[in-house]
Amino acid sequence: MDFVHTHLHTQFSNYGMLDAISSIDGVINRVYELGQKGFAITDHNGTGGLVEAYVHLEKFNKKHNSNLKLLLGSELYYTNDVTVKEKNLYHMIRKYSEGLICTSACMGGWLSNQNYVGIAKELKEIFGDDLYLEVHTYQHKDQLRFNQKVMRFANGLNIKTIACCDSHYIKPEDYELHKQIRKAFSKVKEKHKDAFRFLFSKSMFGVQPHYFR
Repeated sequence: MDFVHTHLHTQFSNYGMLDAISSIDGVINRVYELGQKGFAITDHNGTGGLVEAYVHLEKFNKKHNSNLKLLLGSELYYTNDVTVKEKNLYHMIRKYSEGLICTSACMGGWLSNQNYVGIAKELKEIFGDDLYLEVHTYQHKDQLRFNQKVMRFANGLNIKTIACCDSHYIKPEDYELHKQIRKAFSKVKEKHKDAFRFLFSKSMFGVQPHYFR
């Protein structure tokens, strides 16, 4: 059984969102250490880290005689307001959809939108078998319930699912640093016991931890 990180954030997600501490080189070394075949970079609303990742990975593969693959991605945001009509948004997505794979992102993505059924049908029509719904490995009751919803919904519309980690740091021991950085730039008070619940278990795991979750 193989596992590849297909939802992963690096320090390039920090432009506008201070929520990831993984360096490009750190990610590459961790993927190699875990024996995985490659990884995706899906930084928030941008592609700033993709060129650096591509260049550094090419050098790493040459040095280590390896063949790690890079999936070029970005976590984009669905908007629907008076300035961007929904039909025009789908027209734009359809226009530039060739060769792309579309996934649903995390709990904060469009699957939490009240019109998620309509959105899914539109995206299914555009991407076909290249549309995937994400289930995530957070160890929290809200995420577990959301995963169950996603699986039922995916089965109902015949959409494939993909297991993701939504990694924001590299190793489990980086959790505390990541938490402190988020706290420093967050308006959420620490007294809220669940304020940072989704930060835990966002490191880069191997296949076994994900399988058992």
